[in-house]
This record gives sequence, structure tokens and C-alpha cells, in this order.
Amino acid sequence: MNVFTRLFAKKPLYDEAFTDCKSPKDVCSVVSRWITPARTGGGEKHEPRVIWECGYGDCDDISFLVHEACKSLFIQSTVEFFWPLNRVREGHALCYGIWNDTHWVSDNGEYLENTEPEAVAAEAMNCTRVWSRRMT
Repeated sequence: MNVFTRLFAKKPLYDEAFTDCKSPKDVCSVVSRWITPARTGGGEKHEPRVIWECGYGDCDDISFLVHEACKSLFIQSTVEFFWPLNRVREGHALCYGIWNDTHWVSDNGEYLENTEPEAVAAEAMNCTRVWSRRMT
């Protein structure tokens, strides 16, 4: 979204934001339009409504926001945390699922198709192998 649209378009309320969505791609489009990825530190989980209202969140906040929006539309998704294998380093969270026989991944709200979550996480963390833990 360009700066003009972001500054002057009216952000919908959380309860109305995803009503026109029909797919995970639609959900990610809404999230990436209104939510800015940011390091929030502390690693505490924030409620999706809080993330929506403040307009930013870290990777796990955004993953849970996408997951909850998908869940409200009866779209199955999973949130999983990934960490680099053999390195002590901060991890990365993704939301992913299968929709109409297509594998999809949301990386900070960006919608990706036909890719594996492990590969997306490894690229995001600049490593070759990861280990993970499902959160939903």
C-alpha cells in the first residue's frame, strides 16, 4: 500500500476487518495492509484485537492474528515457531495451512503459496536447517 492510502484510508474495526475475506490470501492482504511488522521484544503474546488496534506486532503476534482471522472464517491454519538448528538465536513464527489443495504460508502477513514453512523460516533466519514447535 502506498503512503497516501495508508495515511488517508480509514482502517476498519477489528470485528469488521475480515468480513469480506474468503481465503487465506484475502486475510493476509488485509493484515499486510494494516499491520506493520516490528520487533516488540519481550516475546509476550498479545491478543489479535490489540495487535489490530495498535497496528504493529512481531512475527508471533502477526501469525496469531492471521490464525484467528482464518479461524473465524472456518479456514484451518497452524501457528508454528521455528529456531535455527545448532545456533542460539531468536526464532521466527509463521502461520500456514492448506486451502483448496494449495499449501500457503503467512510470513508477517505476506502470503506465499506452494512453499514449505520450514523453508520460509530458514530463509527468514538466514540458516539452512530449523527445528520447530507447533503452537496451535
